[in-house]
Amino acid sequence: MNTVSQAVEAPDRATVNVKRTTLMAALTIIIIVLAALSAIALYASRLALQAANNVDAQWQQQHTRILDIEVKAVQAISSASMTKEQQKAIQQQLLALRKELQAVSHTLAQAHSYQATRESMEAERAAEDARIIETQAALAKENTELEKKGVDNFDRVLMERLRGVWVRPAGLTPGAVVEVQITFAQDGTITNAVTAKSSGDPAADRSVLKAAADLSHIPEMVTVHPAIYQKYLQQRVISFNLK
Repeated sequence: MNTVSQAVEAPDRATVNVKRTTLMAALTIIIIVLAALSAIALYASRLALQAANNVDAQWQQQHTRILDIEVKAVQAISSASMTKEQQKAIQQQLLALRKELQAVSHTLAQAHSYQATRESMEAERAAEDARIIETQAALAKENTELEKKGVDNFDRVLMERLRGVWVRPAGLTPGAVVEVQITFAQDGTITNAVTAKSSGDPAADRSVLKAAADLSHIPEMVTVHPAIYQKYLQQRVISFNLK
């Protein structure tokens, strides 16, 4: 029965380890992508703000210049002493400044459009953050379920191995249950076994402890990830049915 159990449980443990490794790799990639997106969004935000400030300053300067030219134009037209050539030069200067103002206004509109795009990107990034958090929660839940499945398989193997070496004591009352706490080294060696809850029959309790001592080792433990060992398998409490 031990050989069959090993053959059945080995794929389960391998599957658990592979899925865990795949999940951790996927989570790492997602975190790297998020960090890159955050850096790009921050850089784009700084550029947009700098561009908008520069364009606003240029627009104010050009607007002030146009007002000055318009005043001079009015004065020139009303002044009999100013020549037509001077008036024409001022009008040409005013026309050129108006064109520059149109160009600046167009640039300002583009900057505002860029700022709106940046805000949209930030909203998308916030939504992506929410999706990543949701994905992390789902991965954590799935990882916990996989870990639990692996631990359940280990408990089943341990119970089968204990039952395989257990010697039923004479005069045992069927149906009694003893809970045994078994401590493992990371290589699967059983380093200690104590009664966590007695069956009420000292001889029955000792028979299970002896079975744990005779078993001495669970070789499959070496295939378990160290984090799983530390979290779940360093100590296990087994309810051994004395049937």
